Amino acid sequence: MTIDEAKRRLALIEGIGDLKSDSDKGKSEIQVKVDPDQAGRFGISPATVSQIMGLTYRGVQLPRLKTGEKEIDLVVSLLPEDRESIENLSLLTVGSVDGRPVQLNQIAEFQFGKSPERIFRRDQRTGVTVTGTWDGDQLDEALAVIRQIMDGMDLPFGYSWNFGSEIQRARQQQGEMGMNMLLALACVFFVMASLFESLLYPMVVMGTVPFASLGVFWLMMATGTPFNMMAMIGMVILIGIVVNNGIVLVDHINGKRRAGESLDQAITTGCADRLRPILMTAGTTILGLLPLALFRGAHVGDAEYYPMARAISGGLASSTLLTLLVMPTYYRLATLWAERLTSGLRLWTGRGRAGDLTSVETLGDPVN
Repeated sequence: MTIDEAKRRLALIEGIGDLKSDSDKGKSEIQVKVDPDQAGRFGISPATVSQIMGLTYRGVQLPRLKTGEKEIDLVVSLLPEDRESIENLSLLTVGSVDGRPVQLNQIAEFQFGKSPERIFRRDQRTGVTVTGTWDGDQLDEALAVIRQIMDGMDLPFGYSWNFGSEIQRARQQQGEMGMNMLLALACVFFVMASLFESLLYPMVVMGTVPFASLGVFWLMMATGTPFNMMAMIGMVILIGIVVNNGIVLVDHINGKRRAGESLDQAITTGCADRLRPILMTAGTTILGLLPLALFRGAHVGDAEYYPMARAISGGLASSTLLTLLVMPTYYRLATLWAERLTSGLRLWTGRGRAGDLTSVETLGDPVN
């Protein structure tokens, strides 16, 4: 049977267990398989066998018996004890040949099986669902192995297979999570642009986001944590957290420069003033996530939250350290580049005006 063969092959994959199908959940029944060749010799069709079995075991509904006070339902059927034995079923008369009765066991075989509780259809096509559990971290690799095994099966004509709706929904959510990250980056950038009233400094602060991704992947690889949906949610949350250190640092340096300090002096004193607060806020956040990151028992259903806690902790730690080391350099280079660009534009504008005045004076000489 194809379903049993698929379950047997899938059970060979390490990490997959508790395989079940829709047919396993059905009710026990006796399946009567009519041999068409043998039934043809006696002139009996499968439809005739089905009709006789239905009338015999389900019974025949008779007209209601009307009495003076009420009506009584009448059904003609076998006695309960005559319907409980497979021997009685095999001796059921389904036809006759030359006056001799033809019994069911002469044209059919009997097997014990289970009937499906429901008929599953998708796009007007019936199907059977095989479910199981996965005890591992790399689900994508397991799905690739499953695809290879199922593609190698010799399915009957007209049959095909695909992954279930839950797996397809999980893949769709992963694609949507990438779009959510881009939207989060855009929202954070526009908020900072409105606060700083500039596009330059938000770009400097956004330079801390790649530092966070380094810490996430490093901690995930070091601890063997699966990069699943919860880890991706942690990265989305991380986008709004890691920019806080950059905002605090850049705003304080800008305040120093507005107070009259030079660029290098403002960067040096600003970083020294904000070193302690930045380390304290990042440290308290990481320590608060430490119990959730270390103990894997915190979960709701099948969703474990420790990958999210580890993603936030690793990204925040790396972004905090690299922000204090690299962002002052980014700030200085960006400020010098902006000043040079501004001075260049002013020089070009001034030359254009001087040329215009000279040409006017030259045109005015012949008149004098």
